[in-house]
Amino acid sequence: MEADRKLVRKIAALAMLGLSGEEEAEFARDLNIIMGYMNRLAETNTDGFEPMEHVVPLINVLRQDIPEGFGDRNGLIGCAADVRDDCYVVPSVVDDL
Repeated sequence: MEADRKLVRKIAALAMLGLSGEEEAEFARDLNIIMGYMNRLAETNTDGFEPMEHVVPLINVLRQDIPEGFGDRNGLIGCAADVRDDCYVVPSVVDDL
């Protein structure tokens, strides 16, 4: 598939972009270069290779989510500028409805 100005106009319309004629030609050239790279990748022989999600095998190691006590609650509450009922009082970040 070759990118032409018609394809660039369609993509620009979907992205709600306004392009000049010069920009359309430039993007058509760029798309053709990108699709050329994709075609080269598609021609690569991948026989004998297992599909993978990432080139480096990653294992997400998470600890168990076990609640633990916290020893210095009063120390944290004591650092606050304003406290009410053992909770921080902070400025509102939303408008009143």
